Amino acid sequence: MAENVIELIVRDHRVMLRLCGRLRNGEAGRRAALGELDELARAHFRAVEHYVHPLVARELTDREPLTGQTAATDLRAERLLALLARGTAGPDTDRVADRVVDAVTEHIRTEEAEVLPALSGAVAPERLESLAELYRADRVPRPEAVPGFAAPPGR
Repeated sequence: MAENVIELIVRDHRVMLRLCGRLRNGEAGRRAALGELDELARAHFRAVEHYVHPLVARELTDREPLTGQTAATDLRAERLLALLARGTAGPDTDRVADRVVDAVTEHIRTEEAEVLPALSGAVAPERLESLAELYRADRVPRPEAVPGFAAPPGR
């Protein structure tokens, strides 16, 4: 059986949690973790917003307020990541990093506890598999979506 969109989202979440741990645990490797988290989170949030939230709105109207809540959390996380990436957090860097971790963790908790289980129960497996292809394609990192970080060579 091919991967479905829920499996891809959960995989992204696990990577984001590992990066959040590195971000929260101090300076050693923080800059690299920040760059990776910024790139992954932006691509993940964009793909979820493009494919998962509209599906939830169509199929699970009782869950639509949750997608609005996760979208607001995602925007907060993106703004905080941009603040850290620009280096403008200054002496509050640790506090801002903690707020990034909190926002990403809230996103993951809400999606995995409420949105994804409801989606899994309401949408046919074949449809979730076909959505995985769209999600995977939209998740390709875009250098312009990562302010403060140089694009890797060849992008």
